[in-house]
Amino acid sequence: MSQQQPTLDPSTAAAADGGTVVVLGATGKTGRRVADRLDALGVPVRRASRSAELRFDWADESTWAAVLDGATAVYVAYAPDLAVAGAPETVTRLAVAARDAGVQRLVLLSGRGETEAQRAERMVAEVFPARTVVRCAFFAQNFDESFLLEPLLQGELALPVQDVREPFVDLEDVAEVAVEALTDDAHAGHVYELTGPRALTFGEAVAEIAAAAERDLRYVPITMAEFTGGLTAMGVPAEETGLLEYLFTEVLDGRGSFVADGVERALGRPARDFREYATREAADWAPGA
Repeated sequence: MSQQQPTLDPSTAAAADGGTVVVLGATGKTGRRVADRLDALGVPVRRASRSAELRFDWADESTWAAVLDGATAVYVAYAPDLAVAGAPETVTRLAVAARDAGVQRLVLLSGRGETEAQRAERMVAEVFPARTVVRCAFFAQNFDESFLLEPLLQGELALPVQDVREPFVDLEDVAEVAVEALTDDAHAGHVYELTGPRALTFGEAVAEIAAAAERDLRYVPITMAEFTGGLTAMGVPAEETGLLEYLFTEVLDGRGSFVADGVERALGRPARDFREYATREAADWAPGA
């Protein structure tokens, strides 16, 4: 799993002297990319998670103050997902704590097409109007860093999705937009809807991966009952199964098929294409990877 190294432009270099940035969920798919980019740019980073030396736990609000103390900006990635019950209220309390601690910039990772996530966006905006929202399509990296990898290594991906198209977003773009917003006041108050430059079906995405990896890979649509039954048989916890069922029944219903311009608005360049992602990460789907 390769990761692109950022280049330091003059505007970001100036922002690098602006204070410490807290990254919540710094071991996650987005958080580690954001933290690594900030490190490479010379921005002081405070990595926080339940397993970090500086402990942050969404369920234990007594851990929040030390993490936020003296910080200029905070990246907020709620785990497991903003769609779970109580998440909007929890992230809003975190936004209040950040505001009261003197944090100037808050970047909220959000989900495209998720009703509860967008309720969280509105609630956070009420208490922290200068927040920046990065509202993301389905991550391309779910195919090589998450639950879709193992089936692809076995040669077949079966999901309860037919011909719905999704403009999969590259997490390198998500991280780059987040870092810009964490280091530059010009992004305050903006909502950036982040997608790739074209919408693909899951079958087309698997075909792109197969071409890049030079493997024979198949995509097979299945029913939701088959999907959830398979997850249960694999021992996937009920909460995680419920989140995936929500994702594949409500979010991936076609509502997010249109391509948005958030990457270009934030960065002044087009979003990375899925084919570029698949080519870059091709080794991850090689036999024995």
